[in-house]
Amino acid sequence: MEVNPMTKVYKMIRELKVVPHKSRQKFLCSMFEGIIKSRSVIFSEIADKIEYPAKVESIERRIQSFFKELSFDYSQLLFFFLSFIHHKELSLSIDRTEWDFGKTQINILCVVVSIGKMGVPLYFEMLDNNSGNSNLDNGSRVHWL
Repeated sequence: MEVNPMTKVYKMIRELKVVPHKSRQKFLCSMFEGIIKSRSVIFSEIADKIEYPAKVESIERRIQSFFKELSFDYSQLLFFFLSFIHHKELSLSIDRTEWDFGKTQINILCVVVSIGKMGVPLYFEMLDNNSGNSNLDNGSRVHWL
């Protein structure tokens, strides 16, 4: 009997303890399925693809709450993502990006593992500096997985 791929994903999430609590593990699995179906990381588009007996707006708020209230075990998340990658050679990229959201500047440091044209974010950190290049003198510290 063939096992549903999402059942395998759920089992991996549970075994690696990427997030605590069974209900959050199930919801994370649903979000992964929503990301795959929507081919997007926009919460409203993911929510639209999650099969759950609630309005899309409610599911979107649940996604927002999930990320707001939960801290991940990033080392376990790394093992989870790398378990899907079956290549001998990986590229590690480090990038800092800055966006303007109204009058607010959002400055993010991101570490990504790349295989060909696909990239998986391994780590990201919101930087406190207002603009320009980031540096270690401003109090930001990178914690590697």
